[in-house]
Formats: sequence, structure tokens, C-alpha cells
Amino acid sequence: MNCSTCNLVLEEAQPKTTLLCGHIIHTQCFIIDILRSDIERISCGECTIRVVTPEIYAIVYPNVPDSCKNLEETSEDFRNDVKILSTKNTDYNKSVSKFKRKIAPIVSEYKTHVSPQISILKSYIKNKMKIIKETQEYADVMKKQTALNRYHKKTYTKYNLAPYEFRTYIRRSHKIDLRGWYQSVTNKLARKFRIRI
Repeated sequence: MNCSTCNLVLEEAQPKTTLLCGHIIHTQCFIIDILRSDIERISCGECTIRVVTPEIYAIVYPNVPDSCKNLEETSEDFRNDVKILSTKNTDYNKSVSKFKRKIAPIVSEYKTHVSPQISILKSYIKNKMKIIKETQEYADVMKKQTALNRYHKKTYTKYNLAPYEFRTYIRRSHKIDLRGWYQSVTNKLARKFRIRI
């Protein structure tokens, strides 16, 4: 039996975790997924069922900080800034979706090949990623990501909030993911394909 996250054999001596769907993966892979991914979106590699329950999510992300709640209730300016951030995030997500469709064939092409060809595929994917990084779509996505991160920083600094409490507020109340998409892609390539870009 193989781990659905890293595709390596699950050996008896290794610590293992059984997911909610019943599939088993390495405990280390599960911890790495939680640390590197958006916890709301972690799913089983085999059946794509969400791994994290609302109870686990509530423990990892505590309630919205009081300082943010107070600002939301009392400051029109704060609500406007969050609204602008939400709009920027929507625009960014649209660009990401378009870009994801471009990169999807590379990942699926990897999955159709057998393991002896991994070294060839590593160089193939690296070369393809270099070509993609030169496209206008990539430049647009990175530009929007930078603008989104700048506005996020400007907003929490303006209201004298700690970055963590504002990030928690944004994620819990407005479902905005401020993690860079390119970073998440490179992490997945590093984990699943053993490729560091």
C-alpha cells in the first residue's frame, strides 16, 4: 500500500495516520500538509474528501480577534478596506484559476508516466515551468498577488493590528486566502515530485 500524498510505500515501522475517509498516509506527510497548505482545503489524495473537520479547524484557527470585531462594528473605514481587499482577492483568484488551467496538463502528464522516468520528468517539468514563468499570464498573476499582499500589509498596519490577528479575521470572516499561489505550487512539486524550483 502506498501513501496517497508522497506515493511511497507505507512500511510497518513508519508512523501512519488514518484520515476521516479511511485512507492511510504517513503521519509526517499529514503534518507537512497542515503546515504548508491552506488547512480548509486539505483533502485526501485518493478520494479528494476534505481531511480537516470544523472541530479541527476551530482549534487551529481560533475565533476572530476582539480588536478586529470592534473595528468592524465601529469603523466604516475598516469595513471599506476589508471590502477592497476582498475585491482584490476575487480578481486574483480569477487570474489564478486561468493560470491553473495552463499548468494542469504538466501535472497530469507526470502522472501518466512510470517511476523509472522520474529523472527525465524532473528536468522536463523544470523546463516547462521556466517557459510558463516567461508568459504574460504568469506576470499578471504575480502582479496581482503582490498588490494583494501590499494592500493586506497596508491595512493591518493602518489599524495597528498584529499580522496574525488580521490574517485570522480575514480568513474566518471573509474567506480570503492571502497565501501566494505560486508558493503553494512549488511546495506541491517539491513534496510530490521531489522537485525544488
